[in-house]
Amino acid sequence: MAKDVKTALAQIAELQDEGHNLVQFTKDLIHYLRKVLSLKINPALETTFEKELTHDEIAGAKKLGAAADAAFIIKILKALIRAYAEMRYSPFAIVPLEVALAENV
Repeated sequence: MAKDVKTALAQIAELQDEGHNLVQFTKDLIHYLRKVLSLKINPALETTFEKELTHDEIAGAKKLGAAADAAFIIKILKALIRAYAEMRYSPFAIVPLEVALAENV
């Protein structure tokens, strides 16, 4: 949400270097940002998300939602969904993710 491409790309490279599955990471990030957006638009959904997230995680999601407008979160979500689709079939899973962040952050 800070719109810091340099740091975002460095963190993605670090995740890859540590052997994390970037496809799964992207999928998890999409699900999390969906919750961030949902809570931003409708805070009453907090009770629904209490089944999946801790109170600290909900507070963090609300804080992230407050840091950006809904249009930006939607833009990032669309870019991540597109990157996820491309990553699943690419021999270089990191590239679609990096491009999505570079174009949209």
